Amino acid sequence: MTRNIQIVDLDGCIADDRWRRELIQPTGKDKFHEYHAVSHLDFPVNINEIVAPEVIVLTGRPVAYREQTLAWLGETAYVRPLHIIMRNNGDYSNAVILKERMVRGLLDWNSYGIAQEWLTLAIDDRADIVEMYQRVFQIPSKIVRIGDEEHING
Repeated sequence: MTRNIQIVDLDGCIADDRWRRELIQPTGKDKFHEYHAVSHLDFPVNINEIVAPEVIVLTGRPVAYREQTLAWLGETAYVRPLHIIMRNNGDYSNAVILKERMVRGLLDWNSYGIAQEWLTLAIDDRADIVEMYQRVFQIPSKIVRIGDEEHING
């Protein structure tokens, strides 16, 4: 059986978070949660970049915002993900390290039943994450960004 699954990032990629980025400056754990608490108000863009029939969302948003994020995906962005993998509450690790761990977990057959060759495309707004997808997992990847500014928040 062959499947066509795409990895999709949210903030800065398909969720226009530019209006709330000031909430995370200066960087701090309290600011991190203020920034994510209003993510359900984002406008979805770049939805046409989702080209695979199945989507897995990998996001740095904490698990505390899972229900809010799933509602936003379904009701505002019209995306129904196969899986959504989020940052554990209290995990402030670097986004590249975080997403590498997420993909490693995703490829644990006993956890998700996903084969690496089924991952046909990954999109993210960060060049360092796209590079990691390509280098570590050989997943075809591309930068999809809202605006010209790379979103660095983790």
